Amino acid sequence: MRDLAGKLYLADLVEVTQISEDTFSGSCLAGATGRIFGGQVAAQAMRSATLISPEKRDIHSFSCIFLRPGNPDYEVRYVVTELRNGKSLSTYRVDAYQNIGGNESLILTSTSSFHIHEESQSFQDKMPSVIPAEECGPVVYTPPGSSSRVREPIDLSWPDAPPNSKVASEPRQMTWFKSRDKLPDDLLVHACALAYITDLTLAYTAHRPLNDVKSTLNGASLDHSMHFHRPFKADEWVLFEQEANSFSGARSISSGKIFTKAGLLIASVRQEALVRHTTND
Repeated sequence: MRDLAGKLYLADLVEVTQISEDTFSGSCLAGATGRIFGGQVAAQAMRSATLISPEKRDIHSFSCIFLRPGNPDYEVRYVVTELRNGKSLSTYRVDAYQNIGGNESLILTSTSSFHIHEESQSFQDKMPSVIPAEECGPVVYTPPGSSSRVREPIDLSWPDAPPNSKVASEPRQMTWFKSRDKLPDDLLVHACALAYITDLTLAYTAHRPLNDVKSTLNGASLDHSMHFHRPFKADEWVLFEQEANSFSGARSISSGKIFTKAGLLIASVRQEALVRHTTND
């Protein structure tokens, strides 16, 4: 991995180093103060599974649970366990650990499932009609509670107003995004890139109705799930249609659909997060 103090490349941020047949390691950026950016841990967990899965299988689903906040000063170790390896489908669990001062903590557990390519009939939801990414105005945006570095390798554009306002609004947003630099040809790397990027904005869709100038919202992802429908490239503009479906008991649930510029539905995403108010003095 490149020096995290220098220019950041998304391809590097989702990559891991193999240290044994079923174990990998990776270094992660800080997101919120003092803890790892969860989207990167999720992406590296997925990447670890892709390096174990049989060739010529596409990832079709990914799900993870964030168990503890990781420490960005320590490497993360990813242990892959095969759960199923059939003729057409295979599934792997990946557990992410950190050893801090001799104490080992499980910070994330995930499953990644893969499927051989099969021809079939096809249908999908229609892509919303929005302004093309190239026509959106420039925006300076850092997701609340995160470091500006986590979004540095990503281009983000909003057809409507970006989520910078402190005024309450509807729990919906549209976001164009892509990797700022070209990714490898391996489409499994593009899937990992999508896991990284979608953690930047999805949960914050639920913040919009809760905005209040007298307080600050603090959130933490609890889980993240993705289903992949069609091939795509994450270094080309894609549209992320997002909405928050519910907020109660300090927990939000948000869902999203991702489309290519040509209108193909490539992935569906869902995320639960913990959201709390802190009163501003």
